[in-house]
Amino acid sequence: MHQIKLILFAIAPILLFSCSSTADKITDPINKKAELHYNQGTKNLVAAEYTNALDHLIKANNLKPNDSEILNNLGMAYFFKKQNPLAKKYLKKAIAAKASNSDAKNNLASIYFKERAFDKAAKIYKEVLKDLVYRHQYRVYYNLALISLENRNTQEALNRLDKAITENDAYCPAHFLKGKLTLKKSHFMQAYENFLKASKGVCYKNPEPIYYQGVALKLAMRYELALIKFENIVSRFPSSKYYTLANTEIREIKKNYNIDKKLSLKEKFKMRYKNNDEDFLKRKELIDFRENKPKKFNSPEF
Repeated sequence: MHQIKLILFAIAPILLFSCSSTADKITDPINKKAELHYNQGTKNLVAAEYTNALDHLIKANNLKPNDSEILNNLGMAYFFKKQNPLAKKYLKKAIAAKASNSDAKNNLASIYFKERAFDKAAKIYKEVLKDLVYRHQYRVYYNLALISLENRNTQEALNRLDKAITENDAYCPAHFLKGKLTLKKSHFMQAYENFLKASKGVCYKNPEPIYYQGVALKLAMRYELALIKFENIVSRFPSSKYYTLANTEIREIKKNYNIDKKLSLKEKFKMRYKNNDEDFLKRKELIDFRENKPKKFNSPEF
């Protein structure tokens, strides 16, 4: 079976979901028919065909009314149809049917987050943290970090992001959000390192971490290297909104700063074509950072 998971994501305003399978055997016609509707409904959810998804999942639920996975996905189908009361109703049923369904709990908490009921959301997220075998605790820590920011507690948010990264160092949204918070503190090269890690893995094709690498380098007065990051955006992401932002930065750097035109070919190649440039970080020199603060960032979208 497949189970939809709602994930808060800092880099792009979208909801992601993943699938897992079960080895449950279908032993009778009713279960078989329920499974067929459930699988088709889940495929429709993944394809963002929410009306068809809802139709199949309602039918699956009618056949197996106490199946926690069906109830969870039915709740998410209602959520994507913007029917939050029904979404919460079926997610609560999913939890009642299976108290260990941490995915359903995380989904319910995330809907409360969307409704800005942060205390309710935090209470459920913290309950999920007690599930020591739950494989997605890093997402829960990340979601709690977002709540910390809503409560204007930046240090608590950073601590929770560190826990998310400890749970899963490849979780790029946590690195990205940490980079934005570190940038606000004017720790520009530390922010650059966070943005660098945020551009790996599943986030490799996202232009935003690369753009902010350029921002951090520019604020650290590494204008040549910042210029290369912005040129990377222009060449790789011509249809992104960061194309225009990067072009603006390029014009400003070329107009206002004395750039060393003789940047070594080796460094230019490394910075342009190898995003994961840890060698640069290991040998970075100490810099007297400028005190001007970067732009204020809005709360992360999800």
